[in-house]
Amino acid sequence: MCGWCVERGIVLDTIKNEMLGILPEKKKFNEGNFWEKLEVICYLREATGFVKAFDWFRQEIGTAKIPSMDCLPTETIFLRALEIRTVKGFSNPEYQKLLHSPLFRSLIKKACGSKWETIFAQATRGLDASPLSILYNADSFLYDNRSLELLRFDQVLPACRNLLKHYYSWWLKGEGLRKNDLHVMMEETGIFDPIDDIAEDQCDRFNILIRTLYFSVLTIGKFKASKKILWALANKPPAGVPKFLGNDLWLQRVSALTLYDMVGFDKFIKYFPDFRITIFYYIGLKRGYTDAQKKLLRDAAQQYPENDSYALMSIEDCGWE
Repeated sequence: MCGWCVERGIVLDTIKNEMLGILPEKKKFNEGNFWEKLEVICYLREATGFVKAFDWFRQEIGTAKIPSMDCLPTETIFLRALEIRTVKGFSNPEYQKLLHSPLFRSLIKKACGSKWETIFAQATRGLDASPLSILYNADSFLYDNRSLELLRFDQVLPACRNLLKHYYSWWLKGEGLRKNDLHVMMEETGIFDPIDDIAEDQCDRFNILIRTLYFSVLTIGKFKASKKILWALANKPPAGVPKFLGNDLWLQRVSALTLYDMVGFDKFIKYFPDFRITIFYYIGLKRGYTDAQKKLLRDAAQQYPENDSYALMSIEDCGWE
């Protein structure tokens, strides 16, 4: 079991269920097993209306009177808030509603601070990404006079591109990515688990960078000159086995969705041989396809037999008949 399996078995089903008005059982996060909690986290990450999803979640944990914030999906909530801040702005009513929640403000403060700014600086040494350190400062999200709108695009765009190019070569192509020797681990522990593929310090670095990577995808997505970068991010799967939550697979899906919004269906379908079937299914869930578009996708699948076995999905699974 890994991120590929979770994407197919939980993430896509969670999105489909939300469209049908079926939400995870609230008690799953408080009382459920790991997989049930993961379903709730995926819902928070993928929900079309995040503020509504956050209210649903906040009311449940308020009822349960959870004493500690340690078990809350802080980074997932932070990333969705960052999305609203980046795309719609600080003064957007949805974001202002979040700010009125004491829980949300506490989570922002937990996710930020000088410690994280220092760790980010260390993780990006030599990448010229310093303008993005503002994403680790709580004031950037809590106060309008420190808002992200004050960032100058002539400074932030090069930083975003530098970071995404590094992510492509490091995490997706595997250049300089340190991995574990699973056979040695098998000899030492008696366990052979592909989920342990990537070395822990590399995973920690990815987790530090995830917010800047997400911000960078959303930011460059505002400029058509970024099509080549978005295509590369959407095309290349991770060099290692994705962890259960699969934030790298999520970045891939979001990159593809951003590219789709930029170029439209007619141009996007020309990329059919390059992308996983899962990508097209995900976009269909998020944006919807007409019957004519579904037929074009089925025809493309026949012309270019897909190879999506590692993601456990084929054209037949999409239900586009």
